[in-house]
Amino acid sequence: MEVARELHLPLILLGQPTPKAYPNEKTNETLLPKNVWKFEVLRTIQQTWAGSHPDEVAFVDLNALLCPGNVCPEKVADGIVLRSDGLHFNPASAKAIGPAMAIAITDAFIRLWTGPARFASGPNS
Repeated sequence: MEVARELHLPLILLGQPTPKAYPNEKTNETLLPKNVWKFEVLRTIQQTWAGSHPDEVAFVDLNALLCPGNVCPEKVADGIVLRSDGLHFNPASAKAIGPAMAIAITDAFIRLWTGPARFASGPNS
């Protein structure tokens, strides 16, 4: 945050969507049902921290954006698998969800860039 502050730039945190839990996962303990709750906790911490710095930090909840009702779809437009490994977006799904993510991030940036504190301490101050 200090670098963003020094450069008079807003900071945008992205909350990762909760991954699909795999009860029989052998290689990535993150995807075990007993562990996926940690993603929601991390998003809550990020959102709270961003809320404590409203003039400098925005939070974009990708879980809310991509997983309506806290349920991530298996597939997105045109039957594209969202996350083939349950955690990471693949190139095709990234391309499909990219526009919605870009809009959410741009909106957050504009809110911070044009907010009241920005005019009081803009890049030329």
